[in-house]
Amino acid sequence: MLLRGLLFAGAILGCTMHPLAGADDTATDDAQAAYQQAQALKRGNRFNEARLGFQEATTLAGPGSKWSTLAADELRYGLPLHESNVLLAQLARAADHPTRSRLLTRVEALYQEMLESNTDNPGRIAEIERKRDQLALLRQSARGNEHPSLTDGLDRLRSRLDQLYARQGRFPDRRQIETEVANMLREAGLAPNRLTLFDFYPSSTSFFATLRDSQGGADVKIKGDGGGIRIEGGGL
Repeated sequence: MLLRGLLFAGAILGCTMHPLAGADDTATDDAQAAYQQAQALKRGNRFNEARLGFQEATTLAGPGSKWSTLAADELRYGLPLHESNVLLAQLARAADHPTRSRLLTRVEALYQEMLESNTDNPGRIAEIERKRDQLALLRQSARGNEHPSLTDGLDRLRSRLDQLYARQGRFPDRRQIETEVANMLREAGLAPNRLTLFDFYPSSTSFFATLRDSQGGADVKIKGDGGGIRIEGGGL
């Protein structure tokens, strides 16, 4: 009787524990599927969707599980590292300055994100710092390539100020010069603070303005008189 009772109790316990074990298995399977799908999205360069997929895997698996650990590591290192490498490849093919500037800015942000998320891993920190050194060289090269963009932009700026003078019958005022400078910088793909209006001296027959270069280049002089509008500096 005692043996029969123990067997009966064991059978009851086994029945009550089995559904919980099945639920755990299902959660693990779902987490694994979410992780693998996120990996496929990452390799397809669908980074935002991959990020959501890895986040889902950590939620489904629960803290401390295999898939949660793997997904969390992708979020803090694997995914941003892959995205930065893809963007660097795009940077090598980029032909225009605005695109290069946008890609450089994004890669810098990804490196910063990885530095903040991997403070417990000196090896990764050292590797990211080396990548940042390489990126700094690329940034310097990109800045060197801005000179033709600035020269072309200033030439367009002179033409637009001439057109304003012809339409209005008077030289542009401070606000109009600042507006046209901002438009030129945006169209040339240059930083909006690259040139700022430092001084402006108008008269009834002429005007003189100075644009200060935030990167330490020579001041750009804009002069207007009876002979028209001229720009000096910035490659002109």
